[in-house]
Amino acid sequence: MKKYGVLLCVTLFLFGCAQLSQIASYRVEQAQLEQILRDQASELETRITILGMSVPLEVEHLVLEVGPDDTKLVRLHTAFTMHVSGLGMSYPIAIEMSVEGAPVYRHDQHAVFVRDLDILSASVDAGGYRGSLAFLNREVKELLDEFMAENPVYRLNENNPHHRMLMRFPISMEVESGGLRFRAQQNDD
Repeated sequence: MKKYGVLLCVTLFLFGCAQLSQIASYRVEQAQLEQILRDQASELETRITILGMSVPLEVEHLVLEVGPDDTKLVRLHTAFTMHVSGLGMSYPIAIEMSVEGAPVYRHDQHAVFVRDLDILSASVDAGGYRGSLAFLNREVKELLDEFMAENPVYRLNENNPHHRMLMRFPISMEVESGGLRFRAQQNDD
């Protein structure tokens, strides 16, 4: 009987550890992240200014890949149109762009930022010109890097009980194919 009691205690302990590891880990799926980006793009539609003028932005296409080709990167393919107005006329500028970068979790903000952006492709269709924006890649990259350093692509939410529990511990973030995994880390104290 004593043997069964010890076996029961060991089983319960192992079951509890398995449950704790599930609680101490959280995965955000690629589809969730893509929807968050779509929502953020909708908010940006009214906030873009060029040379002090408000420029309406219309996002027509947005696809996110998390961990493509077994990398630790995220890749974004997007197409958008900016409508620049001047002299009583509206000039549409259509841009297609693919970028990739490394997601980084910042503990102090409980947020994920994308750093080290690379522009994979960029093209424009504006005012009779249709072609590559490769000659502007460095300038565009600097603007995107600055924007992404200030605007997280994902933030843990204190109102979500799972997030709140994770936020009590140091967190590591891993890029997995199709999502980001957050894990609570043990203190080494």
